[in-house]
Amino acid sequence: VSGVPEEARQSLLAGRPYASLSDLRSRAAVGPEALSALIRVGAFDFTGKSRPELYLEAELGLPVVGELFALDPSAGWTPPEGPPGQRWRDEWRLLGFVLGPPLYSLF
Repeated sequence: VSGVPEEARQSLLAGRPYASLSDLRSRAAVGPEALSALIRVGAFDFTGKSRPELYLEAELGLPVVGELFALDPSAGWTPPEGPPGQRWRDEWRLLGFVLGPPLYSLF
C-alpha cells in the first residue's frame, strides 16, 4: 500500500491478525497517514463498518459506538458513504489496481 512506510509495514505484519481498527492501533506502530491509507484501500472493510465510520473512529481514537456520538447503525445515524468512484480512485492511487469492478467496466 502506497503511503505506508516500511517501519509501519513490519509492525503491521508482526502483529497480524487484527480483530478491529482499535486492536490494530493498540498493537501496531502506525501513524495517522498510514492508517488513513489502510482505511482508504479497504483494509478494515472486514469489520462491517463503513469507511467514513472508520475514519471517524481513527480520528477520535476510540470505537465509534456509544451514547456520545450514537454512531451505532441501529441507533439511527452513521456517516454517509462517498460515491463508488472515490473508492476506486483511492484503490488505484494506493494499490495500483481496483478491487471493485473489472477496470474496463469503469470505462
